[in-house]
Amino acid sequence: MSAVATAAAEMSAVTVRIGDAVILDQLDLAARDGELLAIVGPNGAGKSTALHAMAGDVVPTAGTVTVAGRPAQQWSRAQLARHRAVLPQDTQIAFPFRVREVVEMGRAPWSRVATADQDDAAVAAALEQTDTAHLADRRYPTLSGGERARVALARVLAQQTPLLLLDEPTAALDVRHQELVMAVARRRAEAGDAVVAVLHDLSVAAAYANRIALLSAGRLVAQGLPSAVLDPVVLSEVYEHRIEVLRVPGVTAPVIQPTRRR
Repeated sequence: MSAVATAAAEMSAVTVRIGDAVILDQLDLAARDGELLAIVGPNGAGKSTALHAMAGDVVPTAGTVTVAGRPAQQWSRAQLARHRAVLPQDTQIAFPFRVREVVEMGRAPWSRVATADQDDAAVAAALEQTDTAHLADRRYPTLSGGERARVALARVLAQQTPLLLLDEPTAALDVRHQELVMAVARRRAEAGDAVVAVLHDLSVAAAYANRIALLSAGRLVAQGLPSAVLDPVVLSEVYEHRIEVLRVPGVTAPVIQPTRRR
């Protein structure tokens, strides 16, 4: 990773209001090439709204959002779909498509650009990376919640964009698949892409993110290296619960956990 990474998407003084509610308040945030940015914070902090504003799917009340240096609203939907891929918290598919067909939907933005061979290779790679190749012929509605989450991620990976925006990609997953998904995200960043992930598990954020943005009530509380942002005093204040940052011998990343009373 270079010392000064290029901004794949950037939010400047972004405010989002819905009625009388301020969801984001003067937020500055950037997704940089070659980095995995984790957005963390308590429920209602504005994490998902920030992610979707960066994607160009939420139009800010004030401030600017740029994608690859160009205002997000100047991109057509097709152009955006070839530049950034978005994994929402929940993927609803009404019809009983097979898993392979769901992942192939990620190739739609390239329908007039890529060849069939490129599509097949992208779909096969996405299935392999998410440990869903063995599910390729299953009907999507028959899958478990965790399996559906991995198939949804495979569809996003098959889109092959330089900017990945992932909203709680590990929420429905067991421990093995949480690690698998975050390793995939980190490898994409190491290959030069920009990856942004909304995460609730602070220990996962500490282990995989290059940078962390901590939000509270729509505002940016802290942003920077995990070692700087994951401060027990700041975290305890933001989450309104005492939080400990523990160092485990032989483990590089800290373990973040709430203080529990028995």
